[in-house]
Amino acid sequence: MRKYILFFTALVSFLLFRNCATNSDGNHPKGSEISITWELLSIQPESQHKSRVAFTFVNNGRRPLGNSGWVIYFNQISEHVIPESLPAEIRIENITGEYYKLYPTRDFQPLKPGQCKTFEYSLSNIVLRKSDAPVGLYIVFGDSGEPQLITDYLAKPISREVLKGLNTPTPESRFEENRNLTQLPNDEVPKILPRPYRVIPETGTLSFTGLITIRYQTELENEANFLAVFLKSVYRNEIRIQEGNEPGPNVIQLKMANVSLNNTTAEAYILAINDQGVQIRGSDPAGVFYGIQSLIALLPIDVFRETQSALELDFVTIEDAPRFPYRGLHLDVSRNFHSRESVKKLFDLMSFYKLNKFHFHLTDDEGWRLAIDGLPELTEVGAKRGHTTSEENKLYPAYGSGPFSDPEKSWGTGHYSREDFIEILRCATARHIEVILEIDVPGHARAAIKAMDARYRKFHALGDLQKAQEYLLRDFEDKSEYSSAQDYSDNVICVGLESSYNFIEAVIESIISMYREADAPLITIHSGGDEVPEGSWEKSPVCKQFLDDHPEVEDVENLHAYFLKRFNKILMSHNLITAGWEEIVLRKVIREDEEKLEPNPEFLDNKFRAYVWNAVWGWGGEDLAYRLANFGYSVVMCNASNLYFDLAYDRDPDETGLNWSGYVDTRKPFELVPLDIFKTADKDMHGNLLNVEELMRGKVRLSGAGRQNFLGIQGQVWSETIRGPEKLEYMIFPKLLGLAERGWSANPAWVDIQNRDARFAALEKDWNIFVNMLGQREMPRLDYLFGGVNYRIPLPGAIVEKGLLKANVRFPGLTIQYTTDGSEPDVYSEYSVPVKVSGQVKLKTFSLNGRSSRTSLVSE
Repeated sequence: MRKYILFFTALVSFLLFRNCATNSDGNHPKGSEISITWELLSIQPESQHKSRVAFTFVNNGRRPLGNSGWVIYFNQISEHVIPESLPAEIRIENITGEYYKLYPTRDFQPLKPGQCKTFEYSLSNIVLRKSDAPVGLYIVFGDSGEPQLITDYLAKPISREVLKGLNTPTPESRFEENRNLTQLPNDEVPKILPRPYRVIPETGTLSFTGLITIRYQTELENEANFLAVFLKSVYRNEIRIQEGNEPGPNVIQLKMANVSLNNTTAEAYILAINDQGVQIRGSDPAGVFYGIQSLIALLPIDVFRETQSALELDFVTIEDAPRFPYRGLHLDVSRNFHSRESVKKLFDLMSFYKLNKFHFHLTDDEGWRLAIDGLPELTEVGAKRGHTTSEENKLYPAYGSGPFSDPEKSWGTGHYSREDFIEILRCATARHIEVILEIDVPGHARAAIKAMDARYRKFHALGDLQKAQEYLLRDFEDKSEYSSAQDYSDNVICVGLESSYNFIEAVIESIISMYREADAPLITIHSGGDEVPEGSWEKSPVCKQFLDDHPEVEDVENLHAYFLKRFNKILMSHNLITAGWEEIVLRKVIREDEEKLEPNPEFLDNKFRAYVWNAVWGWGGEDLAYRLANFGYSVVMCNASNLYFDLAYDRDPDETGLNWSGYVDTRKPFELVPLDIFKTADKDMHGNLLNVEELMRGKVRLSGAGRQNFLGIQGQVWSETIRGPEKLEYMIFPKLLGLAERGWSANPAWVDIQNRDARFAALEKDWNIFVNMLGQREMPRLDYLFGGVNYRIPLPGAIVEKGLLKANVRFPGLTIQYTTDGSEPDVYSEYSVPVKVSGQVKLKTFSLNGRSSRTSLVSE
């Protein structure tokens, strides 16, 4: 008996010890009891170990964190760990993309309750901003444990001392940037943005104090209803709409007419306000609609704060038409999802500023966001992200989406149902916005590939091999080795499978049916077509067999072009035009023993449309849009250096956003000269002065024929760092206003000044007018327009000279508040003129509705 008791005791002891060692459930701290901080310690740009960083763990629980049985998962855009730099206690491994896991080794000393431990290591890239820090941390205990969020996580603010010498903005540098800006008298500030082609002020004022009647031509019922809905939101008295053409003192008249301005008859309008009321004549319904938007812009700002019993408008005649037919905004909803409501609000704001194209990036590696008839797996699997070890029913977390697939808890999960998308299309169409949908293939297709893998497994298990293979996108025997721009090794569709084209046909047919039901225009579909990594398809047995069967394709290098032909053939069968990023119309050639990219003549007859993005100052492709347009391709300029709105506003480490091609603030799109970008070439992505003469050597300029192929410009919003509607609006506004000005308004006079110094001086004067428009009119209106917009409020510039505080702001009209007692500035401490101070001064910029910037600190 004693023998059995001893055996039982030994067994219990062994099991207890084993549980302790492996940290199985119940013998470890909870995720909420582990505090983690991450910190940038130093940077050495010239070293392989460019960034020295550290995780610090604190155990706030009652049980130790052992040396096995747990894994911490996280996302980090900039993470390229140097393995040999890791301490012996931990390992950090890349799973895929920017998804990582951290786990202990046998050398990890259990972290006892109350203990703190720091792990330093190095990255091979430079960390410059908070957006480079790890996000979405969670921990899993055991092989099948439930994920637990690390709720007590902090990425420490990056020390200015660490970034010393890297041109990080300071209050003093901001003050210098704003030094030449002056606040203009209110009557010198233009009231409409984008600025109209011609404004003819007249003497007199029109007052609406009672019934307002909107009389409209039959074709303009949509525009009349739009105006009526808006007026009812700001005017207390009755609004009536009726068909008819008679003007009158209390009438707003909408009618079609022959209007030709600014070398175009499309979207043009004439707006007249006089003693006979308001008359809006447009060349087409879109022209009338934009005349309505200009009428709204002329209303006093108070109208947007609270409803009025009277509306007053100065007499004026405005003649206006757009410069470019394409004035677009691109939104990525794959990397992080944005709701139907956010998209519709964006339409309201786009149309108010006269943008007319919405490029909807609905699919990418990290998510498929549109329900497709007959392919439920695309959203059941491809639209969900969360903790998984197999990706059989969801995708890995990405960009901080975390372990949970609930769309209420994660920006990584979500999609638009058929009904949602039709509603989005109808909303856009009513505002004269064309929705250009992007299905990104053959690269950037990981979400679709994983979803069709799930479909394959489902029908394979049912014994229906034909159905399993019907839309398969992967060659399971493909051993090709590649790494995409976002570090994926499995995100390219197998172009040798006929099922890949079955898939595209099914997707296109479903999209067409939704556009048809919404009665929305469908002219082109964007194929993506970009960043297909080197090495794709090289070791695919399916593609090898395909090349054997199709000798005319010749080699693997031509498979991308073959795919585009098939994609285009599908679109042409539905009378649609193929669009894509610039790569779809380029080919590699060897010139003077050097590999180069040049326009590919193969697709000219198919009218491919190229969206040109990779034109970063100093990289050599600055003139690519012009080369393609001169060659005969339709072109939309999307230059990353000026038009990528997801790039951070500046080098401030606390600013959200990426910086791979520099920084984009409101001035970048404003100063862009679309038809001759070299006119304002000034600094490279690092802020260094460009040698413009050297830059332009060998570059082409836009020809007269090329000008006919230049459709317009587009701002891009990629969502890697953008989580939620407030951050979305912060990154877009006020940048979008510079885009709107450059897309609609006539070529500014300063562009034609030949002397560079004189040209830049005139640009500065025009910039001063523009920033006054924003600070005195547009931002106060955006505080309330369409429920209010969370636009970025710039930090104030400030210096202290001989004890005197001097401060300024990027957008005159916003107010600056300051304190000297260590408290945070509020709306009751306004700065107006230089003032005597001592010690440390805190300053903030405030909007008229009380929102503020972050704090600036200056000292004597």
